[in-house]
Amino acid sequence: MPRVEDFVRTWWRTPFLPWFTDHGVAHSQRVAAYAERIADSDNLPSGVRLSALERFILWSSAWLHDLGMQSLLGMDLGAVDEAGYGRVRHEHPAQSALVIAEHAVAIGLPPDDLMLHELIAYVARAHGTDYYTGSVARLRRYTEVRNESIRGTLLAAILLMADEMDLHYQRNVSKPAFATLNQVSEAHAFKHRCIVAARVRHDPTCGDIVIELVTRRSDQQTDDAVTLAERWVIEKLRKQIALTENEIAAGFRGHIRFSRSIRVSRIEGGLVSSAQPSAEVLAIIRSDLAISDTINHSIELRQVRQGVEDRSVVTIRGRYDRAGQQDIDGREDLLRATDLWLREQGNFAVASSYALPESGGAASCLDVLAGLHRQVAPAINPGATRDDVLHALEVALEDEPRHVVLLVSSLDLLPPSDVRWFVAHAVEALRSHSDVSFVFSGEPGSPEMGVATGAMEVHTGNLAVDDVETYLARYVTRVAAHSEAAVDGLTYAQFKRLRAAHLAGLEEEARRGDA
Repeated sequence: MPRVEDFVRTWWRTPFLPWFTDHGVAHSQRVAAYAERIADSDNLPSGVRLSALERFILWSSAWLHDLGMQSLLGMDLGAVDEAGYGRVRHEHPAQSALVIAEHAVAIGLPPDDLMLHELIAYVARAHGTDYYTGSVARLRRYTEVRNESIRGTLLAAILLMADEMDLHYQRNVSKPAFATLNQVSEAHAFKHRCIVAARVRHDPTCGDIVIELVTRRSDQQTDDAVTLAERWVIEKLRKQIALTENEIAAGFRGHIRFSRSIRVSRIEGGLVSSAQPSAEVLAIIRSDLAISDTINHSIELRQVRQGVEDRSVVTIRGRYDRAGQQDIDGREDLLRATDLWLREQGNFAVASSYALPESGGAASCLDVLAGLHRQVAPAINPGATRDDVLHALEVALEDEPRHVVLLVSSLDLLPPSDVRWFVAHAVEALRSHSDVSFVFSGEPGSPEMGVATGAMEVHTGNLAVDDVETYLARYVTRVAAHSEAAVDGLTYAQFKRLRAAHLAGLEEEARRGDA
């Protein structure tokens, strides 16, 4: 064990990635401690506790899991561009496994034991969310090492949760000035700065592993910003609990599980101030939460993004209950996720109008144009006609150097003649003068919305059972989520209401726990 620690300390002696939050020695040490805490429950009978060999595998994987943050084939990690930054962040779990396999003896692992080396490499690899399922599938083959039974899939699940638990402010201690951080890393740095403590506690009454967070809002930070960070952290924790639930349950033979009811307490103010995050950082968090809030829109969101990049007129088609103002198929969820994603990127100028659904359909074509104009230029004369506002919008967009994306929610709530005018006249006029894309939402049966040149349609409402199960499993057990997802005839809106009811139950459970 000391040789493994020494190797990791040497590996991180010169950190090549100062624009990430801490993934080095201190982080590895804390992850190893979290892993041990998760595994050490008094509710486990002796035959279910980790063996000495399993503990060594888990501990080694925890210390070695982020070696890939310092190694990416063919890249100078001291000066990467945005694409390289993304590669390092997303590919480092696989890179860590390669480093472990290649340098196993130098790391200090027992020589001439390739099975043990591979097992540690795949457990380390599994800490990456995108690599977890594939790594677990491979680990199911590794059931015997050194003539001992090994629960590799359980170790992978524990490591992923332990890595997720290293949330608090120490992730930022060894970093240089935060101005050097990439915006995504700055968002994570802000999240960590808000968290004073993150603990796992074993509930002796039911065997649950309870996650407890202590957060802090400094006098310089708004309540909204810290609340966003808290929601971001809790949502990710619940995703990871759902992801690892089957392996935790099987490995511990049902004796313990993670509770989805996350306990949060907050400290207000203090002598040490922490700055309010930038608008760009908050946009990243809002965008991630908006995408997380959708049920199955990952494919549709990629289609919308492609249409935007192709300068198309994109129509998001889905049913909308005008009387009850219900987004039946999730078209408005997708539009808002698109809006927030575009704002997060920073290389688009975005203007959106939600006047129609918010007015219950009473807003006019003039209101839609005025709503777009207000986001790109000062207000115009209240007595202006729709042609006046359209001309002012054309002028305002002429000097915009970035690609402009205009979004309109529920264009189908306008009278058909107004829709035809907007699409055939306003859209074409704006496209002829500027680098503009459009994204509208509307009913599947609204032919007036499809008359624009180069129009494309993205349809919502096609729910896959697996997607719904994954969505609901953040709030209830996998078994319950599977049962609910399999109910025939439920719409997107009904599944969203079901999720809201589960979420309210978790929040009530957390309040009872605090009391």
